Parts: sequence; C-alpha cells; structure tokens
Amino acid sequence: MQKMVGMGLDLLDVNGINMVHLVKKSDRPGWMVPDEELIELLAEVGFSDIGLPFESGNMRILKKWCSNKLPLDRFDPKELIKTIKKYNINVDTNYMIGFPDETRDEIFETIEFGKNMMDYGIDSSNFFLVMPLPGTPLFDYCIENNHLPKDYNPDNFQWTKANLDNICVGKKELEAIRDQAWEDCNSDAWKEVRKSWAALES
Repeated sequence: MQKMVGMGLDLLDVNGINMVHLVKKSDRPGWMVPDEELIELLAEVGFSDIGLPFESGNMRILKKWCSNKLPLDRFDPKELIKTIKKYNINVDTNYMIGFPDETRDEIFETIEFGKNMMDYGIDSSNFFLVMPLPGTPLFDYCIENNHLPKDYNPDNFQWTKANLDNICVGKKELEAIRDQAWEDCNSDAWKEVRKSWAALES
C-alpha cells in the first residue's frame, strides 16, 4: 500500500471496511484499539471516505447473523471514529435491520446506537433491510423457516424493500422504521446533499 502514496488517488470505500482490519490488539486482554499507523497510511494513499459496517447495535444479532464483524464489546467505536476523523477522512456507517428473529426492541437498539455514533462525528448513516442472498446461511435459514414466499425470485430482492415474511416486525412497519432511522441519524446538511443527488438523477 505504501507504493500507492503520492499517486494522487481519491479513494472512497462505499460498502465498508471490515473493522477488524482497522484495529489491533492492546495491552488489555481481548480488547482492541484503533490501528492509527494503518489509518494514517490510508489517508496518505488517498482515502477520503471510509464506511464502517457496524451492522447492528445488538450483540445477540451480531453474534448470530453478522459473522466476522468486530464485536462491540471488544473496542470503543468512539475512539475508532475519532482516529479516522483525525486524518480528515469522512466516516459513514452501515446498519442492517429486519433479521428473521430480530425483535422490535433490538431494531431500536441499533437505531439508538446509530444516534450515539452521530454524536461521535459520523458523517452519514445508512440503514438497509436484510436481503437473503442465495448461497448464504441466512438464505438457507429463511427457506427452512418459511421467511420467503414459495414463489420467491432472488432477482426481485432489493435492499430498499422488506424481503422477509413471518418476522417480528411487518414489512410496511419495517420500511417505515428504516426511513425514520435515516431521518434521525443523519444531519440536515447531509440530507440536503442527498436531495441534490436525487435532483440530478431526475
């Protein structure tokens, strides 16, 4: 990566970097701290935006559905965000809601977590609805537990719509919760930016 320094690149990480790559072991057993040397190098290479895929603010959901994600009980998100922002890199966050057995309370725990991340300096927050892709354990679980209609078509799945049946929160309510979460966890300035993009697309 050091060979890329000075090449004049402007790099944006849209889908998010697995946070295990942005932290390192600390003197405290099991505890992780920001890898500032790596984060500084990312800035030197040309990263201007980094997405943090927190996925959920609930430990049960993280452990059951979000494999290989950095557990929230092993590091301080505030310190990671603070370190990234120190190098003038914009920080976005991604969350998933609507897992098959996710309760309404667990969903709102994630949203509350997102609000707290705003206070730490996050530039924008994205909330996506769970989309089971063929070939994944989640997809197999949904088939086995009747969370998909018999005439489902994977080509019609999309992250803007609720895809699962027979879950704790109904489809329309889940979409409404997602929309409100986006409103609550993003600044007015960011909302205006997004509106300007929509105007250009229309």
